[in-house]
Amino acid sequence: MVVPRLTRTYNAERWFSRWVWGLVSGLLAAALALLTGTVLVSLVVAVGNLELDTSSFLHIFHYLSMALGALYAARYIGRMGWFSGALVAAMYFILLTWWVEGSWSFLSSENVVWLKQLGIAALIGSFGGIIGVNLAP
Repeated sequence: MVVPRLTRTYNAERWFSRWVWGLVSGLLAAALALLTGTVLVSLVVAVGNLELDTSSFLHIFHYLSMALGALYAARYIGRMGWFSGALVAAMYFILLTWWVEGSWSFLSSENVVWLKQLGIAALIGSFGGIIGVNLAP
């Protein structure tokens, strides 16, 4: 009598490539969402001749783009949405801060504000990842 296998075979190469491409595609989706949001805010301010403090709107778009990138990555990876989402959001936050600051000086021990911001980014990414993994086919 043959007993059927209840578990799937483990393919480490497929697993690794799925994670790498998931994280890269999540970062690209977050960057595209940020670019779209920035252009929309700029157009609204320019066309409407508004005198607004756009930094609050841009912060909202940063957080939304983190969540969207985390959602996309977790949906692609298909498992551990909270972890993949937090990882995408943390990588997005660190890379964007490095690009804006122009150096890695924000990682110094005297500057602890970035740790709070990194925690908020990871939390938002976790929520996006949890939603994304539940949307996976």
